[in-house]
Amino acid sequence: MRVLTVVTEAPPIRSGIALTVEQLAARLSARGHDVEVISAADVGRVSFGEVRLTGLAGHWRGIRERILAADVVHLHGPAPSFSDAFLALWRTIPRSRRPPLVYTHHCEIDLPAVGAACRLYERAHWRLARAASHVVVSSESYRRTAERRGMREVSVVPHGLPETNAPRLAKGPRFTVAFVGQLRPYKGAEVLLRAAAELPDVAVEIVGSGHQEVALRRLAGELRLDNVRWLGRAGNAERDRALARAHVVCLPSLTRAEAFGIVLLEGMRAGAVPVASDLPGVRDVAGATGLLCTPGDPRSLVQALVHLRDAPDDWRHRSWLSKRVSARYQWEQAAQRYEQIFAGLLGMPEMVGEPLLPLRALGRMVGPADAAADAVPALGRVLHLPVLRPLDAMERATWRDGDAIAEETTLGA
Repeated sequence: MRVLTVVTEAPPIRSGIALTVEQLAARLSARGHDVEVISAADVGRVSFGEVRLTGLAGHWRGIRERILAADVVHLHGPAPSFSDAFLALWRTIPRSRRPPLVYTHHCEIDLPAVGAACRLYERAHWRLARAASHVVVSSESYRRTAERRGMREVSVVPHGLPETNAPRLAKGPRFTVAFVGQLRPYKGAEVLLRAAAELPDVAVEIVGSGHQEVALRRLAGELRLDNVRWLGRAGNAERDRALARAHVVCLPSLTRAEAFGIVLLEGMRAGAVPVASDLPGVRDVAGATGLLCTPGDPRSLVQALVHLRDAPDDWRHRSWLSKRVSARYQWEQAAQRYEQIFAGLLGMPEMVGEPLLPLRALGRMVGPADAAADAVPALGRVLHLPVLRPLDAMERATWRDGDAIAEETTLGA
């Protein structure tokens, strides 16, 4: 089948969305499909910090021709104003001529300084998204969001882990925390720096760059941090080594603009325990084996890191469990689920192999009520300490009748 992918960020840009597009395109192509990608780089845009204006409308005539030549169109969003312009212009094509449109919703737009505007945008964007034949999200949290917004056909397809030749490095004697990602305000690196100021014996490695880097380095100087190492825009090998060294992979994001966190899976594969903000989607990944913290609260992050540093047996158990859980997130399986969605919309289920069963909530994520009963008293209510590892999203996606539910060891036991 001919699949036209429309996305704001594609390789060589390094981001979660760009990685998703790269991995799916490669695997669908390997399965015999013709995948074409249109990105913001093809239509131009103007950026003002976090605000980006697209030039998509000026290229619509050529894009429309490519749409009509495709069997399926796969749009990734939201990306103001790119995905919204596409969805609005999509409606100018007569229904009888439109191919099926699959919309993958990656996150919410959440800018605290303009919260009211973001809420208005969300309502408008979800209304535009109703033009899609099928909506795909990466977690159960976002499935519930999509259904609340009126989406009728929704599937959960968790992201996968990219293949790697990452080294197997022994963790050093000094407790180490790795932050890997773009240095943008919503990523919350400032929260990690303020937590590092309270933990001089904990090493912090920051891998990544971005327009907030100058301000973050200035803050590190003001805090007189000598336990923070800046690795900059590192290549894959150095990134893998940083995660292999780390006891913890930290994702202290501030807003719902962070909706999954592939880097958490990369760290978990290397045995790093995930410590992340309690946000929709992020908690689906980190909540099973790691610790969840209050977004924007350095104290909450300090408490999580202190707990793992001072409880080595618990850290080792979580590390082992993290490696086990991360192995279930595979891009090949994600590509298979997309292939099945595309074939189903075309009325050609025989194009692919036996379909996976629909997602079912066979397990549940541990919530605040569970944490309140079992958290370490000294840490207070800001931490969510899982009691049992629930079924993760990938397990639910591949569950088949007759499979036994394995009993898991209580983490605190």
